[in-house]
Amino acid sequence: MKKIALCFGISLLSVMALSLQAQNVVTAPAEEENNFANFYEATTNTGRKAVEYAFVREADVAWECVIWRIINFREKFNEFFYYPTKEQADANDAQGRKNLAMTIMEAVERGDIQVYESEDFKIPIDYAAMRAKGASTRRDRITLYWTDPETGEETDEVREERDTNIAVEISEDNITQIKLKEYWYLNRQDARQNVRIIGLSLMYPKPLRASADDDEGEAAFQLVDMGWIPMNDPRVRNVLVKQRAYDDYNEVTERSYDDIFITRYFSSYVVRESNRYNRSISDYLTGEDALLASEEIENRIFNLEIDMWEY
Repeated sequence: MKKIALCFGISLLSVMALSLQAQNVVTAPAEEENNFANFYEATTNTGRKAVEYAFVREADVAWECVIWRIINFREKFNEFFYYPTKEQADANDAQGRKNLAMTIMEAVERGDIQVYESEDFKIPIDYAAMRAKGASTRRDRITLYWTDPETGEETDEVREERDTNIAVEISEDNITQIKLKEYWYLNRQDARQNVRIIGLSLMYPKPLRASADDDEGEAAFQLVDMGWIPMNDPRVRNVLVKQRAYDDYNEVTERSYDDIFITRYFSSYVVRESNRYNRSISDYLTGEDALLASEEIENRIFNLEIDMWEY
């Protein structure tokens, strides 16, 4: 009888302990952290750190080539780089996500990463200088009217019309392209071809001319780089690894921007390779010929590793 009572008491204490633990699990997040936006605490990405690159000796590099390529966010495959827009984020309609341009710009403004003037990464620039690279002016016409001396109100009589320049600030939503600088190389240790992204630059469409009298559509513009970000810097990768990009199939498996660049989960095209003339493809080819030259470079790099092997 005593054994039965003892077993019953132990069972009762176990049930009470499990009940209290279950209550703590359910109520703790809501009371302590106010996690009302989700049913679990999502900490996988926020606590991540970028995995360091493998060390490569100079003696192990048998061949290398520098490639510059463009990633266009307007391509459907690359839309996760562009959305959500800053307008959606400002309206609290982004579900906690940020696009690539916002992630980089906010990190630069906080001082978490350093931006450089050019791709040689020698002259650092600050956040204001970075935004100034894409800023422009718009020519607009201002009309001044005469003022009624008795009432002090403006009349309909035109006093003067003149053109003036108005400063136009950049908008992150206008950034639809980035440029990558990367090194392709062959490693003697494993006889494999590898790639290392060295730099990233946001490309901004800076207007060349803009006038209030221009009714022929959008003003002409040129793409300017807003400074170069060193992708070898652990601070840069630690910022990118904490921000997830949207996945169309499963939001739980969303990749970070660092994962996307490491696994090369993007569509792009080559605009330049290292050459004796130090020129880009657009310097000597245009239109379809430029696209064919870009594909030829891609195929040559792709076939280089395959041609090393004999079967």
